[in-house]
Amino acid sequence: MDRVHRGVRTSMIMAFLMTGLMVVFMWFIGDTLISLFTTDTAVREICHGLIHFLVPTFFTYISIEILSGALRGVGDAWIPMFITGIGICGVRIVWMTAVLPHFHSLKRSGLLLSAVVGDHNDCVLYLLPVLQSAE
Repeated sequence: MDRVHRGVRTSMIMAFLMTGLMVVFMWFIGDTLISLFTTDTAVREICHGLIHFLVPTFFTYISIEILSGALRGVGDAWIPMFITGIGICGVRIVWMTAVLPHFHSLKRSGLLLSAVVGDHNDCVLYLLPVLQSAE
């Protein structure tokens, strides 16, 4: 089990470093990348807002992937399946049916925020079995 913990720790460090580089890259070079695909000013403004809204949340997805893979790697496939089903599917469906009809903005309490809420929920849920196995 010590090997698994070392592997998760190393994977988290590597993923955070690479994600940090990608976040900085997308934050500062995102406008240039957008201009490769469109010249429409309105579309570019929307894309710019989406990049600045979503890119900082990339860090939450790291733990989802690494911790779910570690749990599956030690033979525990049911817990990641339920956490992913609840966090990614369940939270987003509830969000879209209960919250989304009341807001008509793409960012503020809209569809994109459901992804962020679902990912944060998954992070917390994946930490529970990891913390329990550390005891």
